[in-house]
Amino acid sequence: MGSQRIGRQIAMSAAIALLSGCGVLEHPGPSHLISVGVTHITDCAYKGDFVGGAGYDCTLKNFSTSESRNQTDTFCAGYDDKGRMVHGRNRVGSLYNEIMQPQEERIVRIYGPEEATTLVCAETGDILSPAQLSQLMPQLKQVQLVSDIDI
Repeated sequence: MGSQRIGRQIAMSAAIALLSGCGVLEHPGPSHLISVGVTHITDCAYKGDFVGGAGYDCTLKNFSTSESRNQTDTFCAGYDDKGRMVHGRNRVGSLYNEIMQPQEERIVRIYGPEEATTLVCAETGDILSPAQLSQLMPQLKQVQLVSDIDI
């Protein structure tokens, strides 16, 4: 009896692994994130869907070794696969009136619209489209002002 249960659990785990590799278990909302600024997102974990989109817990790091950074103007915006902004930009609410110390890291919750394929975040609130950022990416990477990750 116990060996049958273990066998079923192994089969179920294998099926889930196969399905997730095929994209069957993808989450709603964006699956790609570009973050720009001295303080930028280094990684994200999908935390669940909500009506109209998905939520992510993301690690935000101030990469400066000497400068505190005001995060009040940190915004994110979702873009669809045609490069159009979806629903406008949204402030990262947990960062309003917050100062991050040099090298400080925080976990913040960000949201992306379900129609979006890419989420763009910027500490200054100046959101550029993925197409615009792709032209600037080599320079931004060279000076370590950008992250480009799958979420």
